[in-house]
Parts: sequence; structure tokens; C-alpha cells
Amino acid sequence: MPFTICVVSGKGGVGKTTVAAALSKILARKYRVLAVDADVECPNLHILLKAGELEKVRDVCTTLPEIDEKRCIQCGRCVEVCRKNALFRRKEGVPLLIEEQCNGCKACFIVCPTKAIGEKKVVMGTIRKRVIENDRLVLLSGELEVGQEEPTPVVRELMREVEAVKRDFDFVVVDAAPGVKCNVAAALEGCDHTLLVVEPTPFGVEDAKRVAELIKIIGVDAHVVINRSVKREEDEKRVMGSVPFSVICTLPYSTEAVRLYVAGDVEKMEGIGDIAKAVEKLAELSGEEG
Repeated sequence: MPFTICVVSGKGGVGKTTVAAALSKILARKYRVLAVDADVECPNLHILLKAGELEKVRDVCTTLPEIDEKRCIQCGRCVEVCRKNALFRRKEGVPLLIEEQCNGCKACFIVCPTKAIGEKKVVMGTIRKRVIENDRLVLLSGELEVGQEEPTPVVRELMREVEAVKRDFDFVVVDAAPGVKCNVAAALEGCDHTLLVVEPTPFGVEDAKRVAELIKIIGVDAHVVINRSVKREEDEKRVMGSVPFSVICTLPYSTEAVRLYVAGDVEKMEGIGDIAKAVEKLAELSGEEG
């Protein structure tokens, strides 16, 4: 089985996708790598991987309630059970559905005493794919449909697609969304290890602490990558004093890194190769334990 590693961060803009892209590129020099863009609200891993246009694999659909006015007795049970407040009880007529708030849990289907609620399929997003570098590097990407507000179902379907194909690869590198929402948890589930990318600023460290709590709850092993470090020893001390994971690599702040990012040559950044070596070692240790 492949070694699956998820790259996360407490907030956007700290270099999470840069690390995921660079790690994927370097590992693909020797191994078969599946790169996964699970930041479905703003997928951009394909840009740094220079993947070009992605091919559509399939749509991700959800089931929304559709109320039959003839069978509805306007008891209001569906409104009461809806935790997302997607159903609104009116003075007259059947309950009104606010589609953007519905997450398709089907609780209203279950409680309706007259079976007046039917199903309506709605496209929530898409899963796309691109083969890069002669099958050594393959990208799977999820994208939330414009107007949809709940990314988690798209991430879950994307990860199911990963499960179906990952046996053909040596490594899976998942680029999760920033933060601590359910879509991040969905990307983390089933991964072997996590890389938490931290910017060593007060805001960056504080946000990283919350992600660290989520990682511990899910029970995934983790290491920290410090990015944009100016004073290495001070930055490492600040991060390690707040985040309960050891630092696997510290990447320096430099104008050369910016130039390489713009050029799409992120795998050439100083220190990135050390992350790849560490991940290879983690994979070896995981195989020995298994």
C-alpha cells in the first residue's frame, strides 16, 4: 500500500500548496506519486504542477429534498429536525427549502409521516484528473460548483476516488484546505501522516495550534514544516513551544524562493529536498511497523 501524507496549515498563504507540489515533484523522480488537491473551494495545485487542463472524471452530486404539496400535511417535523435550518416553515403552504444551506443529510426524509419528501439531484462539484510526467505523477483534483457552500461532500467523494486508485502508487500527497473545518478532517481521515506547515508569526502559530488539536483528535501522526523563517533558532523555539509536533524541516525566507514559485520550479527551493528525504524515511519506518 502507498504511504499517504496530508499537508495542512492553520491559515491560507503560508506555503502549504507549495510544499505539497514540491514534495510531489521530488518524490515522482523515483516513485509513482498521486497528488491530490483537496482544497476544493480554491484548487490551485495544478498550477504549481504545471498540469495544464484537467480532464473531468465525474460529477459529485447530492440529494436535496423536494416536497410534494399534495401529500404534505404541513406538520413541520422536517423543519424541526433540520440542523442546518435549510427548511423554513411558512404561515401558508409547504416548507420552503433554502438549497444553499442543505447538506443532504436526509433527516427530513426520515421524519416525514406522509412520505411527502422526494429526492432531487444537484451537482455540488466535480472531480478532475491529469496524468503528468509519463504516469509517474498523476493529479486528482476536486472543485466545488459555483454557488455551492458546503465543500465537505466533494472532499469525501474525492477521497473515495483516491481510495479506489491509490494501490497503483507508491506515495499519495494530499493538499488539504487551510483551517480546521470538516473538509480538512475529511482529507485527513485515512492518511498515514501529516505535515503541518507553519509560518512563524504570532497569527501563524496560533492558527497552527488549532489544527494540531484536530490532528490529535483524528489520531494521525504529524510533523511540522516551518516556512519563511528569518531567525531559525528563535522561530523553531517559538513553534515547538506551542505545537506538540517535532519540526521536520525549516525553510528560510528568501527572494529566490519567490522567484522559483513564480517560475513554477518549487522543487528547487532551499530545504525542500530535506522534506522529501524525511517523508521517504517515514514511509520506510511505517512499512517496518506494518
